[in-house]
Amino acid sequence: PETHYPGTTKPSTHDAALAKLGRELLAGRHPKIPKRLATYLGRRLDDHAGTRQQQQGERSMAEYQRMLSERLPTPSGRGVRKLFARSSDQIFEARGRLLAYLSPMYSAEEREGMSLHDRRTFNLQLVEEGWAAPFVIYPSLAKPEDMALFRAAAHRARTERRGHYRDGKTLTGYEFRFCVKLIRREAELPERSCADLSTGRLHRPEDYLAVKPENRMFVWPRDLTRAKRVLGLSA
Repeated sequence: PETHYPGTTKPSTHDAALAKLGRELLAGRHPKIPKRLATYLGRRLDDHAGTRQQQQGERSMAEYQRMLSERLPTPSGRGVRKLFARSSDQIFEARGRLLAYLSPMYSAEEREGMSLHDRRTFNLQLVEEGWAAPFVIYPSLAKPEDMALFRAAAHRARTERRGHYRDGKTLTGYEFRFCVKLIRREAELPERSCADLSTGRLHRPEDYLAVKPENRMFVWPRDLTRAKRVLGLSA
C-alpha cells in the first residue's frame, strides 16, 4: 500500500474525491471501465478509502521493521547481519524508487543448511504474511523456483485472509494509484496487460480481475511483443 501518492501527498487527502469516484463507478458514469472492474473498485471506495490505504501502508512499514529486528541479529545476539540487496532488471521505477530484493546476508556455510523458505527475501515475507500484494511486472522475473515459492505464499495469504486481506475493502497499491489517476483525469483505463502465469493467457489491462492475484504478471505495452515471443503468451 501507498503512504504517499502522488509525490509527497498523503492518501488520506483523497478521501472525499475517492468516495465521489466510487459513487460514479457504481452508477456507470465511467463507461469505458468494464462493469466488473467498476463494481469491484466502487465498492471499496468509501469515505475512508484514502485513509485506509495510508494506514495500511504505515502498517506494512511497521511489519517490515519488525522483520528486520527478528531476522538481522546474528544467532549469538551480539551482532547484526548486513542487508543483502539484489536489483531486478529495472533498477528504478518510474517515480525513482529502488526495485530490489532484500534479505539478510547469510554466510555460505549457513546457506548450506537452509531451505529456500528459510532464507526468503523480506519481499516474499511481506507477501507471505499479507502485508504486501504480489506485483510482478515483466521482464523483472525471479527464478522459476523462487517464483513458485512466491506464488504459493501469495495464494496462502489471500485464501487464509492474512494481513491486509482481513479487510474486505483493501485496494492494492496499483489499484489505488489507478483510482487517483481517474480522479486527476490522467487515465481512463489501466495501462498494463495482465498475463495469467498459470495458463499463459494474456488479458487486456481492464480485465486483470479475471486472473487471481498470485498469478498476475503485468506487461507494459512496450514489452508486449517480446513477452509474447519469449513466454509464449496468447490472448
